[in-house]
Amino acid sequence: MSKKRITASDIMTQPVESASRKDCARDIALRLLSGTYRGVPVIDGQGNVVGVVTELDLLKAVEKGTDLLDTTAEKIMSRKAPTADVRAPIDDLVEMMTGRKVVCLPITKGGKPVGVVTRHDLLKALIEKS
Repeated sequence: MSKKRITASDIMTQPVESASRKDCARDIALRLLSGTYRGVPVIDGQGNVVGVVTELDLLKAVEKGTDLLDTTAEKIMSRKAPTADVRAPIDDLVEMMTGRKVVCLPITKGGKPVGVVTRHDLLKALIEKS
C-alpha cells in the first residue's frame, strides 16, 4: 500500500493574502497581526510574486526609524523571496524553508500565488504523517 505524497497544495493556507507594491507598510503589519500569516507575498500588476513582506522586514524597518504609515511594501519587502509550485513535495519545501531560513513561502500555480506555506504548516503535516 503506498502513501499519498504530500505536496504544497495539500498543506498550504488559502486563499492567499497578498499585497501590492504600493500598499502601506502599516496596513500590512496590521493584517499580519490579525491573521495566521507570518508574511505576505507582494505582487506586481500582472499578479506575479515580486517579493515578500514578513514580520522581520517590518521589525527591521521600525528599528531603522521608518514610519510605517509613510512607506510601502516595495520599500521594505524581501525581493529575492523564493516561491514553490503547488506540486512541490513536502521534502522540497522543508529543504527550501530551512536552508533559506524562510518563514513564509508563497505557493504558485502558473507563476501566480495561490497559497502560502509556513513552518507551522510543515510541522503539522510532518507530525500527522508519522
